[in-house]
Amino acid sequence: MKTFKKIAALVIVATVTAALLTIFPSAAKTPVISLHPQSARFPEHCEIASWSCKCSNENNEYGPEFTREWYFFYNGMDFAAKNVLDNPSKYPFGDFDKNGSGLIGHTIMLANPGKGLDGVEIYCVVSSDGTHFAESERATIMIGDAATTPTPPDFLEVPAEITAKTGEKVKIQCKVNILAQGGHSFTWYEAQDTRLDGIKAILDAPDSDTYTVSHNKAGDYYYFLGVEVETADGKNSSYSYSSPIHVKVTASGGSSQEESGEALEVLSLPSKTTYFLGEQLKLKGLKVRYYTDMGFKDISDGKGMGYSPMSLTKFGQNAITLTYEGLQTTFYVTVEGAPAIPLIDSVSQGTEAEIGTPVKLTVNAHSTDSGTLTYLWYSTNVNDITTIMGIFDKESGIEENGQSFTVPQTEGTVYYAVAVWNNRAGGQSSPVYSDLIPVTYKKSASATGGDTQGTPSSGTPGVTGEANVTGGGKSDPKETTGIGSFPIRTVSIIVISALASALVIVLAMLLIARVDAAQKKK
Repeated sequence: MKTFKKIAALVIVATVTAALLTIFPSAAKTPVISLHPQSARFPEHCEIASWSCKCSNENNEYGPEFTREWYFFYNGMDFAAKNVLDNPSKYPFGDFDKNGSGLIGHTIMLANPGKGLDGVEIYCVVSSDGTHFAESERATIMIGDAATTPTPPDFLEVPAEITAKTGEKVKIQCKVNILAQGGHSFTWYEAQDTRLDGIKAILDAPDSDTYTVSHNKAGDYYYFLGVEVETADGKNSSYSYSSPIHVKVTASGGSSQEESGEALEVLSLPSKTTYFLGEQLKLKGLKVRYYTDMGFKDISDGKGMGYSPMSLTKFGQNAITLTYEGLQTTFYVTVEGAPAIPLIDSVSQGTEAEIGTPVKLTVNAHSTDSGTLTYLWYSTNVNDITTIMGIFDKESGIEENGQSFTVPQTEGTVYYAVAVWNNRAGGQSSPVYSDLIPVTYKKSASATGGDTQGTPSSGTPGVTGEANVTGGGKSDPKETTGIGSFPIRTVSIIVISALASALVIVLAMLLIARVDAAQKKK
């Protein structure tokens, strides 16, 4: 009986210990980003384009300790990179190969990037425990001509923030990996804030990866390092820009007393205060005043602050908690319903035409909640909608608003489809897809034009007027929205492992009990 009591006690201890480890894996800490994604110009269709986001307070012994969510910013909207990587052709900017692209540790890689990515911004949100977040600076993706663009330089180390006293000289130094075989040069820039646009070259700065600065006035100063590399013949070049380098200058004084924080005050709310369910919080435009016993300083756009929650998962008012230097304050945002999936009213039917006769496909759709519609056309050579690929070429015949598309005159049958999104208040709905539209081009039967079957004689070219009835478009069955920030799969694995460990202990103690009983009988 005593043996079984011991077994029960061991089981309870093992289970409780495992549960505590599951619930409290480590002390909460806000990630401190030490290397942000860098803006770089890559040659079109290079093997790999990559960006990294590293943290100085992260334990990387067994891989990155923190979780990372990467995002693309395109046409005023944010797109989760994990969704784009899963099916690039669904997105207007998804001009890269799915195979070879992915997320590895603190790095995102895009294989065979094309011109559709040019101008898209990319950034990373790092979380230590699902409630403490840090957002990286945004990097601009630049794609140059493959024949004239060498591999851009890669920034390995960029100081995120440097502190100094007035009049003190401080050295800014970056570590850069240069792969191009030609010459290279460094240019230092000053900026008003953390944005790359509007930077001004510092003409007297050295052609070096190191620059020494000194300021006689307290305040916040921002710098960028630009690196240009050339091909071996010196005829063509590429370039990269560092992430912003913040130099914080405080007034020098005789006292060595450390500054002590007293309060946080929200001076102005973020530019965006209305969201849809599941959207990510954006702090751009937020201004917070940090009061200390020695004065105050203003913090813009939430830089360096912790905040929670990052993902908005309930309707109505949501309280946002800001954390800085051990202090907290709160503001509120409103969460509305997501934009409704648009409805396709009509879409062109399949047709046959002779080469030389233009065929224009047109879709008519509407939003049920006064949103704005965006369109993307797709094509495939087989009658299978799962094989469609997005058409990104600006010279492809797609009209400016994307509602109509003049197909290429290629002999044979090509299948086309169109996806429609509804955009409202900064959010975007899931897409609705049309059925496949087969277009067959044949060679001319005679010099007089031959058969003109499939060429409309009046009205909008290519539109038969037969409606793909309201709701006739297909919503993407794979389009889902994840809610919650803690990885359920990881928690499940830990809990199962804990229970398995407890079971092993039970079996071991039963075996010991049997051996003891056998020895007593002897």
